[in-house]
Amino acid sequence: MGFESVAQQLEELSDADLQRLLPKVLLRVMRLSLTKPVTTLELVVTLNCNLRCDYCFVGGKTAGTAMSQNTAAHAIDFLFAHCAHKKDLEVVFFGGEPLLELDLLRGAAAYARARAADSGKSVRFSITTNGTLLDDAAVDFAEEFGILYMLSLDGARATHDTHRRTIDGQGSFDRIARNVPKLKRRQEWLAARMTVSPDTAATLADDVRILFDMGINQFFIEPDFFAEWTKEEISTYQEQYCAVADLYIRLRAGSEPIRIVDFESGLEERRKRYRRQWGCHAGRGRLTVTPDGSLYPCNRFAFLNGGAEQYRLGDLDQDIRQFGMLRDLMDERDIVRPACMGCDMAEYCAGGCPAANLATRGTIYAVPAIYCGHVRALVGVLRDRPDVLKCGWGAESPLKGCCGDEPPCAEQLPLGAPTKEAEAAASVRRQQIST
Repeated sequence: MGFESVAQQLEELSDADLQRLLPKVLLRVMRLSLTKPVTTLELVVTLNCNLRCDYCFVGGKTAGTAMSQNTAAHAIDFLFAHCAHKKDLEVVFFGGEPLLELDLLRGAAAYARARAADSGKSVRFSITTNGTLLDDAAVDFAEEFGILYMLSLDGARATHDTHRRTIDGQGSFDRIARNVPKLKRRQEWLAARMTVSPDTAATLADDVRILFDMGINQFFIEPDFFAEWTKEEISTYQEQYCAVADLYIRLRAGSEPIRIVDFESGLEERRKRYRRQWGCHAGRGRLTVTPDGSLYPCNRFAFLNGGAEQYRLGDLDQDIRQFGMLRDLMDERDIVRPACMGCDMAEYCAGGCPAANLATRGTIYAVPAIYCGHVRALVGVLRDRPDVLKCGWGAESPLKGCCGDEPPCAEQLPLGAPTKEAEAAASVRRQQIST
């Protein structure tokens, strides 16, 4: 039916019929204008966890909070129904502790792989785990589906055990450390996601060195954006972040295999990436599904204020029906962020984590002070320590492929080993430094 024919029929509708039709038309318009193809789907497979990390934002850590196999399959069907023309898809398993539901993970991965094969697309999987349950079955599962684990590991024993303890209050570091050799035999490049708290910032560089000596060679370092930081604690974090960069330069100059993704792109690349735009992929090509089938922009919004209804986009049965949050996440006008408009870091900055912004500042458009401190530390490293980029993997770095939407993908996911070409190019740059 052509446009003119539809327009004519609309003219002939009564006011009452038009009023009944209008909500359906508006819903279609909102979906068309405010949704992007979904390329990454995060499945919160359980709220349960065997640890009780005091900074964790996920609530309800009890048995009986797992996603069903049927909901997992429904979620994967949702991904393939909403990916449009995109060919490279990703399923992220999250918790709680995902490895408490290993059978569910295996079933969901098999189903997603079969759907990908039938549709001519590719799908990959990633898991962030606390590392305490990495037995042979978990390693075999990763081998079968090509999964790279990333460990939630904050640092050396004293640092890690400060906030990441078991249900009965015991430290969890030793249990993880015992599993690292087993995982390293299968996964040569092993990543750690380090959450830096105000009371652990002073040992950051030493913590990185100790984890590297254990066999960790990829580092994703992020301060706890939800915590309250004093000016002194932010300054300490910045000093330690610079010390990490110095450690990285020394290790790479000696051809040691270490990767810190933030050090693999320079200021000009960051400027091109973030100038006149902000935010992450929450709600923009990336969605989170909770065990009950609810849809959220990301896992942090799913548990912010107990998973408040205003952050819930919809569910697997009724699709996305609430567009207010998506509208706000996609609003990139400078005027909505007045506090950032005159900042000298604005063109190098992603604008913070929207969920953390909302939790700490009451709006998604204003960032906590620690985020500003983190960005200033990173920009300072890239500006004042050119050897960071010279020692790194450069343009040859096999970073996670971008879906093509803006802003570019910046998910902190474990990476595969650098290619031989990247190794060779980085070696040339290191030789240039030494001469």
